[in-house]
Amino acid sequence: MLETLNCWAIANKPLVSLGTALLPIILTIFAIYIAYQQYQTNRRKLKLDLFDKRFRVFQSTKDFIQGVINGASYSEENQNLFHLNTRGAQFVFGSDIQDYLDEVWSKFVDLEVLKNESSISERARESGELKKWFLVQLKTIDSKFESYMVLRH
Repeated sequence: MLETLNCWAIANKPLVSLGTALLPIILTIFAIYIAYQQYQTNRRKLKLDLFDKRFRVFQSTKDFIQGVINGASYSEENQNLFHLNTRGAQFVFGSDIQDYLDEVWSKFVDLEVLKNESSISERARESGELKKWFLVQLKTIDSKFESYMVLRH
C-alpha cells in the first residue's frame, strides 16, 4: 500500500507543480480584474459628479435665457445668481461652453444697454434682434450641452 501511495505521489507531482505555478498567475489575473472594476466604478462616479455640476450650469443658463425672452427685468441679485451658478464652467466643460456663456452674458448686456438708448425705432429693432437670438438659443441650448451631459459608459 505504501508503494501505491508513493507511485501516486510521483505520478501527480507534475500536477502539484503545475498548480503551484499557476496559482500566482490566477491570483494576478483576479487582482487585475478587481482593479479594472474599481477603475470603471470610479469613472462612472466621476461622470455622475460632473453631471451634477454641469446640469446646474445648464439649467441656470436655460432659466436665464427663458427670463430674457419673457422680458423679465433682471435685478442685480438675479444677475449675480447666474454668475454664481455658471462660475467655474471652464473647469467642468470645454472652452466652447465658457465662450457660449460669455456670449449669452454679452448679448444680455447689449439688450440692457438698448433699454437706455434714445432712438425708439432703432432700439426696438436691435432689441427684437437680440430677443430673436435668445429665442434661438433656447431652442439650441440642449444640443450645445448634450455632449457634456451624456452618462453612457
